[in-house]
Amino acid sequence: MSMLIKYKAAYILIIILFFFLIDALFVQIQMVFTNGDIILPKIFLKGLLLIISLICMIFVKEIRVRHRNFIICWFIFLLYLIVNLIYMINKETNYSIGYLLFSYNAYYFFIIIAPLILFFENTISPKNISKIFFVTVIPLAILGVAQFILNEPLVRVTSNDGYFKILSYDYYGNIRSFSLFSSGFSFGQFLVIVECLIISIILRRKKISLIFFFLLIVFTIYTTLTRNVFIEFLLATFNILILNFFVHKKIFKAIAVVLPLFWGCIFIVLIFSYQKVLSFLYGLGISELLLKQDSFLYRLGSSKEFIQHFSDLDLMEQLFGLGIIQHDRFENTQSFLIDNGLLAVVGHIGLIGLFLLLAIYFNIWFYMINRDYNKSILDTAFIGFFSTFFATNLFNINLEIYVLLFFLFILSDSENFMKKYEY
Repeated sequence: MSMLIKYKAAYILIIILFFFLIDALFVQIQMVFTNGDIILPKIFLKGLLLIISLICMIFVKEIRVRHRNFIICWFIFLLYLIVNLIYMINKETNYSIGYLLFSYNAYYFFIIIAPLILFFENTISPKNISKIFFVTVIPLAILGVAQFILNEPLVRVTSNDGYFKILSYDYYGNIRSFSLFSSGFSFGQFLVIVECLIISIILRRKKISLIFFFLLIVFTIYTTLTRNVFIEFLLATFNILILNFFVHKKIFKAIAVVLPLFWGCIFIVLIFSYQKVLSFLYGLGISELLLKQDSFLYRLGSSKEFIQHFSDLDLMEQLFGLGIIQHDRFENTQSFLIDNGLLAVVGHIGLIGLFLLLAIYFNIWFYMINRDYNKSILDTAFIGFFSTFFATNLFNINLEIYVLLFFLFILSDSENFMKKYEY
């Protein structure tokens, strides 16, 4: 009986997770029927996710030994958030308790509930998870391409109350495709995950017929007009090619383990050599529209300014942070723009917080590449995408999607499925 409840709950869970991946779908559905109003905010989905996970935990009372390191890191991070909250309350700031709790929820909700997802381990076949990606991406891609070609949003870009809005969809007079996502960047990331799956299937199952599907996804990625997505696409594609080549070799784990830091370092070098990079790209004849420097230079300047300001803070503020997040809902955060996931965490919960959070992400990464049966197509695709973590967070606050992908990785029943099939 308990296993039946676990499997049924897991399928409800995966539907909710896809609502988070397709991050404006829940809101857009509501605005269609309410003429622009939002009745249920996304916190409703978070609450539903939490309730289902807690119910499952009651019936499944065991977490496997291999998760102990992750649980330890998670527990230390959770204790630190409590200490950080006490520090911020006692510090002379204008932050209310409501704002502070909102900020922790905004950045770390999925990390906070992560141990609950471990109770759902090995419940859904990787093939079924892949099918959900393929079934959902087709209408999403069609809508996105239509937005780009018609140069019209085609869906609402803001709610009546102004709390929801599509981010940066107008790119110098051109509409970025964003489909049913909150931005072209979020849409592009979803497409890159699908692209990783397609390449893995082509390489492992020799399904050449999927090349047309692959090209359609690549074109849709282009329509997002989002350079961070282009970089993520290139890195993830290279990773998938390398990982699939070495997937049955002992060197697989040794190669996989260095990929996040390797690409992060390469990306940092490219950032500081951006003028040479631009000259090279101009020489390749790449569209001038895609090489505009305004937003890049603004983000680079914001990061430099923040680092300078942070270096002038006292030691306690450096260690515990300033409690500030990038969000336009609060008056005291509207002027804070950093667009760098690592610096955003430092500004919020300090150097200690960043260190502990990275320890969790590295534990997730090590678990993914060390899982004994990680040679499935789905697992390899997810590993290839996850390895872009450092690179994409240098010019976006992009913490959430990697934890969501880890949840799907946990749900994937590769352990039993791989006994019958290679998928």
